Amino acid sequence: MKEYSYTDFLKEIKIYPIEVYWKHTKIIHGKVLMDNDEDKRKIYKFLKDIIGGSKISGLYLYKYQGKILYVGKAKSIYDRTKQHFIESIDPNPTKAFEWFSFFKKYNGELDLYFIEINKEIDRRVIERMLEADLSPIFETYRKDFKISKK
Repeated sequence: MKEYSYTDFLKEIKIYPIEVYWKHTKIIHGKVLMDNDEDKRKIYKFLKDIIGGSKISGLYLYKYQGKILYVGKAKSIYDRTKQHFIESIDPNPTKAFEWFSFFKKYNGELDLYFIEINKEIDRRVIERMLEADLSPIFETYRKDFKISKK
C-alpha cells in the first residue's frame, strides 16, 4: 500500500499549491510607516478590502523572500492579520513583544496568502499539517523566544 503524505492530502483537497488556490497580497510589516490614525485606517481598510471583510474564516500564511514565516488559522482572517500588523509595529512588553521581536528580523514587504475554511476543526487540522509540512520559521523562533525569556 502506498504511503499517503500530508502533501498528497493537501493537494487532493486543493490547499496545495498555495500560489494556485490561496488569495495573495503584499503587505508591510515591522516598520513604523504611519504617523497618524488616518494612515492606520488606510492600512486596515486595505486589509479588509483584500480579505473580504471580518467574517471570513480560514488559514493564512506569511512569506518573506520566499521563506515561510508563519502559518495561522483565524475565525476572522481580517481581525487576526490586523492584529499581527499592530503587533509588528508596537514593541509592547506583552505577548505582542514576541511578534514585534520576530517581525523586527523579517521586516519590510511580506507576502500574505489566505484561504477561506469555515469549520474550526478543519482549520485546526490543516494548520497542523501545513506546519509539519512547511516548517515555518516562527515555530522555531517561538521555542527559542520562550527559552530565552526564562
